[in-house]
Amino acid sequence: MSCASAGQAVRDGFMASYYRSLAAGAPPLRIDMVDTESSPDLLGLYGEAVANGSQLVIGPLEREQVQVLASEPSLAVPVLALNETNNTAAANLYQFSLNPEEEARQAAIAAWAGQYGRAV
Repeated sequence: MSCASAGQAVRDGFMASYYRSLAAGAPPLRIDMVDTESSPDLLGLYGEAVANGSQLVIGPLEREQVQVLASEPSLAVPVLALNETNNTAAANLYQFSLNPEEEARQAAIAAWAGQYGRAV
């Protein structure tokens, strides 16, 4: 799956959840979508989002872009990054990875903790 199609899948899932919450009576929120491939200046895009009133940033998806944010000493508003880095993250940067190796590691830990001899 390309990064663009993965980004579209994340966007579609996010928006589906948002519309379900609206249907259940949640108050509407302002949501701005920014394609991080539209500019090589990720920090500029982040700063623009903050200046426009964003209170939470979800993304980026690419590991290299997450590293750019992780290199900052702190971020003005929280960021839920959809990938991870191996480095210590900036304040206000939360990393969520869909990495298959991480999922396999978690499954192995759960199997070991459950004292299962085999896992499928």
